[in-house]
Amino acid sequence: MVSTTYHSAVRQRRNSAGLNEGRGVVSAVVLVCFTVILGCDDAKEREMKPTNGVCESLEMYGLVTKFEVAPVRIKNRDNFTISMEMKNVSSGLVRFRYSTCIEEHLELRDAHGNVVAWKDGAPLPECPRFELDIKAGETLNRKAQFKFGKFYAVAPGTYSLHFKYDKRLMEKPPLKDPWVPWSKNPIKIAVLE
Repeated sequence: MVSTTYHSAVRQRRNSAGLNEGRGVVSAVVLVCFTVILGCDDAKEREMKPTNGVCESLEMYGLVTKFEVAPVRIKNRDNFTISMEMKNVSSGLVRFRYSTCIEEHLELRDAHGNVVAWKDGAPLPECPRFELDIKAGETLNRKAQFKFGKFYAVAPGTYSLHFKYDKRLMEKPPLKDPWVPWSKNPIKIAVLE
């Protein structure tokens, strides 16, 4: 009888001090950890989903270019197609130049934002520049294709594709840093194998 009363008194003191809620605290911690883990998995899944493959450029030399990439879920052995819709938003004629090797205008980055270099043995493009005369308000469409695995050998995952432009195509050297961003936002692609 004494021990029952003693244990009841201890239990009462613990309850009043909040010490008997240890199980509740442990349960809450487990619940929070489980929720965080699920949230991270959802974030990883969201990260793995590529975008729709379309982005717009910054205005450059009077042009705004809409880029479309297909497919956005790709294997290293697949062909990669890039469509460009170039619109003259200036009030006059624009003579615009870009490299006919579209891969020179691409920058692939991994999930951490690091630039992915071309693989060893990738061909060095020796392409002429293409020159277009685009009248005010006119839109021209161009398409280019290359085999993704010819230039990259990457592990499966999500990557971002950035378009860059070499200002030396339009301006006379010397330029401090001739490569500038061409696209406003990157296009996310998923490399499957």
